[in-house]
Amino acid sequence: MQRLMACLVVWGMLVGASAPAAEPLDYDPTIVRLSGVIVIEAFYGPPGYGEDPESDEIVHAAILVLDEPVSVRGDPNELMNSESVGDIRRIHLANVGPDVSAKTWRHVVIEGTLFHSYTGHHRTPVLMWVERLVSSP
Repeated sequence: MQRLMACLVVWGMLVGASAPAAEPLDYDPTIVRLSGVIVIEAFYGPPGYGEDPESDEIVHAAILVLDEPVSVRGDPNELMNSESVGDIRRIHLANVGPDVSAKTWRHVVIEGTLFHSYTGHHRTPVLMWVERLVSSP
């Protein structure tokens, strides 16, 4: 019985243990590397961005669905990137060309710089300015 209790205690510690949170990422100018799957999502665009779906344009955005959630550390000295954001699971990919559609639903590793959203065209709280696609199957 004592052996069973010891096994249960150890098992409980292992199941209850979680990996330590990764160090927060930084905004631009730091280049970061993220991995995940690219999807193309549809959103309401101008003029009302969803306020009047009948007349709003439908726009598409490339979104990186991350393998693991990340957080980004804000810089209080920066006007645009002062806000910290945690538990980020999706990142809008900025400046990707039409060839991104060939990469949709594929696992990729991308390098670029992060910035905080500031317009209605930005589809996630944090976006990535893509510098290069590091790998793709």
